[in-house]
Amino acid sequence: MGPRGKNNSFVPRGMNMPYMQQSPLGVPKPENALNRAEQLLKVGQHIVALQTLYDVITDSQNRRRQWNKSFEGVMLKFVELAVELKRTLMIKEALHKYRAMCSHVYSQSLETVVRYLIQISLAKLQAAHSSTTVSSRVSEDLDDSSETPFALLLEAAGTEQTKERAERQNIVPWMRFIWEIYRIVLDILKGNSKLELCYHEMAEKAFTFCQSGKRLVEFRRLCDILRQHLNQLIKYPRNASNDVQLSNPDTVQRFLETRFAQLNTAVELELWQEAYRTCEDIHTLIGLSKKALKAQMMVNYYKRLVEIFHASENTLYHACSLYRLYVFLLKHHKGVSADELKTMASKLLLAVFCIPVYDQHRALVADYFSQLDAAGWTNDGSRQARMAALLGYASSPLRETLVAEVQSRSVLDNCAEELRNLHAILETDVNALRLADRLEPILSFMEKEPAYQEYIKPLKKVAAFRLLQQLCLLYDSMDLERLKKLGKFCSYDEIETIALEALKARVLQVRIDHRRHCILFESNLFDTEEMRSHLKLLSSRFLRCLEMISRKEGKLQSEYEQKNELMKKALQQYQQNSEIEHLQILSRKGIIERRKEEQEKRIAQAEHEARTQASLEQQRKEEEERRKVQEDAKRRTVERLEREMKERDKAEISKLKKELTEQGAVDIEEEELNNAEYLMIKKKEAELKQRREIERRLQSYAKKLDYTDRALREEQWSLLKEKHRKDSEQFVKTAQETAQKIVENARKRHEEDLKDKALYLSIEDERQQLTAQLRNHARQLFEEWRRTEEERQRKEKDEEEAAKATESLENNVNGTKEISQKNTSDNISTSKELSGRDGREVPEVVGPEKAEETKSSTEAPTSRPMTWSEKIKAKRMQQEKQKLGGQQ
Repeated sequence: MGPRGKNNSFVPRGMNMPYMQQSPLGVPKPENALNRAEQLLKVGQHIVALQTLYDVITDSQNRRRQWNKSFEGVMLKFVELAVELKRTLMIKEALHKYRAMCSHVYSQSLETVVRYLIQISLAKLQAAHSSTTVSSRVSEDLDDSSETPFALLLEAAGTEQTKERAERQNIVPWMRFIWEIYRIVLDILKGNSKLELCYHEMAEKAFTFCQSGKRLVEFRRLCDILRQHLNQLIKYPRNASNDVQLSNPDTVQRFLETRFAQLNTAVELELWQEAYRTCEDIHTLIGLSKKALKAQMMVNYYKRLVEIFHASENTLYHACSLYRLYVFLLKHHKGVSADELKTMASKLLLAVFCIPVYDQHRALVADYFSQLDAAGWTNDGSRQARMAALLGYASSPLRETLVAEVQSRSVLDNCAEELRNLHAILETDVNALRLADRLEPILSFMEKEPAYQEYIKPLKKVAAFRLLQQLCLLYDSMDLERLKKLGKFCSYDEIETIALEALKARVLQVRIDHRRHCILFESNLFDTEEMRSHLKLLSSRFLRCLEMISRKEGKLQSEYEQKNELMKKALQQYQQNSEIEHLQILSRKGIIERRKEEQEKRIAQAEHEARTQASLEQQRKEEEERRKVQEDAKRRTVERLEREMKERDKAEISKLKKELTEQGAVDIEEEELNNAEYLMIKKKEAELKQRREIERRLQSYAKKLDYTDRALREEQWSLLKEKHRKDSEQFVKTAQETAQKIVENARKRHEEDLKDKALYLSIEDERQQLTAQLRNHARQLFEEWRRTEEERQRKEKDEEEAAKATESLENNVNGTKEISQKNTSDNISTSKELSGRDGREVPEVVGPEKAEETKSSTEAPTSRPMTWSEKIKAKRMQQEKQKLGGQQ
């Protein structure tokens, strides 16, 4: 284990890098940080390596450094380690520091780091998914704990984890980590025009993450984050060169593309509230855009509005969305096929006639006016206005307006033939007694077509209301059984529900008498506007009848002839001018349509200008409020500083009074006690007086000290002289004694050396004789060994040649006698060789006694050792001899 490094973590020996160039604060330079991190990773110190790179990136000195490529390498390695260790806070801090370093000039490097971060994070999540089999939708909220109380109790009780729970514990941390990474990245990239493309790309990747994992809560939070970024750009625009400008058409186009991707994701996840809010954002961006939106985007916009209003069961705006989509396709998509146009027209026709004749919301709260605020009715107008603005309407549309538009746009001609009578059945020619029979083929056709099945239920409700409305005009009461037969296209419960809703909305006046099993229609027509109009029409017609009866017959005849003449002239004139009038009518129709579109454009422009003006007014108010707040803050700061200065002056005066009192300044007048300047002067005078007194005392003490020191030195002089004399005498005596001891020791050593020399000289002759004898004896032994070795080598050579000759003879001899004779001769020769073997080592130089013994032993006959080939031959001959003995 090596010494402790930074952050109190152990660094292996050899890894403290004493040779690396260090910054003044102990942080390695970027050029060396990667090498240090790689070496730490090799020994398993991942956390220390991460901290090293983090210190390099977040070092305060980097603000004064210019960006270079080495910083990007450090950042990429740091991101890789941080993702592996799931350190989101360190990633966030490092990205903020790196953005401050390179976002203005080297923004491409920041984009590279961000893309690499998302890439490796998604790779980790994919690896976790590939190792598990559990669905990706593992919890409702990644910010909350995914462990249920029951699972925690099982874990506390020691129950073994299930495979699914264990796999979820592997996936959830990575999903939570990637969600945090997306939030950090979007916050880093916002507001920079050079990173705008990367910002929108990361937003779309975040949408994909939420859609693939069914992350509903995270998608809502993501939408809130993006909406907050957009609102900041709108409310607080900035004009710096690197800031995002909504005045740029390309920028607005990118925001629109991102919002459409968000809208598609919200619809796929069935988050209709978020989809509606996204449509509002798109409408705001359309108002900011300086160029027309792409046709495909507008088609997608209207289609999504159709789905949203259908999911919310808002039949009125669902029909308005279909109408806008139908008109837009007719104008801009000339290549729409006949089948698509037919289906679109049929759905538009059904959607329009599925709009309830009365307001269902008012029917539910009509009798509870005291609860309007609780029901949210007071804000209904603004909500309706916002929904109408999404479709380009200045005010909330009406059912009657849509019915008229359907007739003028030739929707009845383009829809399916089975649905063309629907307008007459429900609007112009309503016959209560035949309504069910006339409606039955239409409902059968809709049930067969999947595209129209969603309109069956609301269409039945409208037909049931029309049935009750007509019966209310024709009957005072009706048996319930007959009512069921007339309304057989829907159930009796539905008819009863519709009757009660219409009664609450004060559209119909009916009562259901279950005792007599009948329905009572209590329409007080004389109190209604409709009855008054009927009476006026009846009166005018009666008056015309009376006038016609009172006239004379001749006058009636002349008038009749005049009318005939006028009718003939009118018919001739009509025949002459019919084509011209027809063309005029068509041109007038186009003019009306064009004026209507121009009026809608003017209204939309006026609304846009009003919104812009309101936004500017709001900004002005906010700026004024901000200015007031700043002025109040400045005023409070000035008052606080003045108050602090007064308190400081009071404290200073009190302190001066206390100090002057302690110093004995009693000659201060009463009126001067609150004068800080006067008190300060008095304080300075007192301090100066006190300093002079101290200097005088110090001078007196120094003079006294000089006299005392001189007297002491005079008394010490005689004592020091006596001490010097005694020390000198002692030194001379010690030196003489030391010299005598040295001379005596040298004389003794010389005498001992002379004795040793005489002893050595007495045995010198014997030493020389012994040395000569040993040399002669060694020379003789060497000569004898050399001659023996040469004789042995010569004999080995002769025996090898004899062995080769013998081996060739053995191959030619086949008889038993020859083999036995050969073996006998070989045995004899072998015994001789063994008896003649002797040692071959060089004798050592030894003493005289050992040398005599060696000489006597070497004079005896010696034999040499057997070679490996001789041993093998002897073994073979012995085996053959044994075989021959066995055969005999």
